[in-house]
Amino acid sequence: MKIISISEKKIISEINNGFICSGICVIEDYMLILVCGKSNDIKIYDMITYEEIQSIKNAHQNKIKGITLLQNDLIATYSTDKNIKIWSFK
Repeated sequence: MKIISISEKKIISEINNGFICSGICVIEDYMLILVCGKSNDIKIYDMITYEEIQSIKNAHQNKIKGITLLQNDLIATYSTDKNIKIWSFK
């Protein structure tokens, strides 16, 4: 993943997370970047340092296809296992 500054029109950081990214979600209230990939894991990064702070292993049985921010500190993930999971970050 590459973090790009739109105003400066340049790459400001790169994250080598070890898998092909299939979705990204930003939770500004907690300063978090959540990433899912062509695996069944979710990785959580600090929005300031871009360091990985947590990895949720086996979040789904199969590959996660996407992640999206919902209301009230919730996110949803969906997978090739035909499941949608709702996650809370409170």
